[in-house]
Amino acid sequence: MLKRFWRLLASHNLALAVIGLLLLASLLGGTLPQKGRLSPQQELGFQTEWGGVSSWLDMLEFSRVFGSWWFTALSLLLLASLIAGTLSSIGRRYRWYRGEGTGPAHELRGLSHEQMAGLAAGVGFEPGAGSRVEGAAGLFALPLFHFGIAVVVIGGFWSSAVGFGAHLELSEGELYDGRTDKLAVDRGGVMPRDLAVRLRLERVYLELSRHRTLRELQAHFSYQEGEGAVKRSVVETNHPLKLGIYELSPNNTGGYSAVFERIRDDGSRRLMYVHFNVPLDEWNWGGSWKVQRDTLVELDDAPLLYRMTLEGRDDYSLHLTVKRGIDMVFDGKLGVGSEADLGPYRLIFRGVVPWLGFYLASDYPKYMVFSGFAILLAGFLLHLLVYPRRIEVLQEGDLWRVRAWNMQWDWRFEERWRKCSAGLSGEGWGDDRRG
Repeated sequence: MLKRFWRLLASHNLALAVIGLLLLASLLGGTLPQKGRLSPQQELGFQTEWGGVSSWLDMLEFSRVFGSWWFTALSLLLLASLIAGTLSSIGRRYRWYRGEGTGPAHELRGLSHEQMAGLAAGVGFEPGAGSRVEGAAGLFALPLFHFGIAVVVIGGFWSSAVGFGAHLELSEGELYDGRTDKLAVDRGGVMPRDLAVRLRLERVYLELSRHRTLRELQAHFSYQEGEGAVKRSVVETNHPLKLGIYELSPNNTGGYSAVFERIRDDGSRRLMYVHFNVPLDEWNWGGSWKVQRDTLVELDDAPLLYRMTLEGRDDYSLHLTVKRGIDMVFDGKLGVGSEADLGPYRLIFRGVVPWLGFYLASDYPKYMVFSGFAILLAGFLLHLLVYPRRIEVLQEGDLWRVRAWNMQWDWRFEERWRKCSAGLSGEGWGDDRRG
């Protein structure tokens, strides 16, 4: 039973079946909406528009394929199959290298010295007596390929264990000082403690094609890590900002942000940004637009319900309605510089700026995954380019005997041996036997 289980675990059929299931799962993970790729606004919109589908995806864990229990189980099964298959493959190749366990693929007996020299020249080996292995590096090709896949799987597990990802929204001109309360975490259970950074989104540059598709998106940052010097960087989709072990990249979400100055009774002032989600291909700063949002703000145990309608024409205006419970606190239209008295604090409407969504991630195990792909590619190329062959030349009196072991896919050697042995047989020399 144990031997049968080991043969099943090490079989190529099992590995290929599991790889096929993982490819199907990856297709689902790359096609269906995934919580790790959606911003909070996108996720809320999907749940609102596709409530039933969203519930089924959550129940089957299709909304987080790469973190689901069944994807983990398939990956563990593949890892176990790869380890068993690699060990079995190493054992078979070691026995092949030693000439044990298998008979020769080809054998010719009773060759004269001239015949043996002709065979050696035609096939490509030294005519002297003895046993030698050519292209021994090719014996490591498939084990190396299997090892590369195992490294990829282990790197994926390591990434899921220590990786971190969170969404961050910043308005133009807003300063972010590393506070974790602005992060919407969707990957990793531990909040970052070593994010000692100050970021300011200085400018947003957006360019659309004439078909209203996103052509270019740039975020111009100034930032300071720890007590270091202030630096500047331009962040694009394929050019993230590196902050220690973290990377910050745009996630192609954004919109308009209403900027308020909040003044409390004690005289303290602080800027407040209220984001209105707008698809990037619908941005229209120079035209006429109207967006709405409801949000709940709580300060000093005083929850206030904001209902806002933001309009852009020649000048920006904001229709603001604020309620505490059923009591109306404020209802009016604000222009740039206008003030609203809400009781616990006063708000001065300072204008409208663009905001962008970003993804802050730490995933250094991904380099192990990349290394695994490099290893399996090296094994694959080694398998294609280097063919191991074992030649044994024995002298029996005045005659010679040649035995050859080669891999089944080594068609070049097969062709050369066939031509040489056919020529010898045509002159009545030798006898080719296939093991």
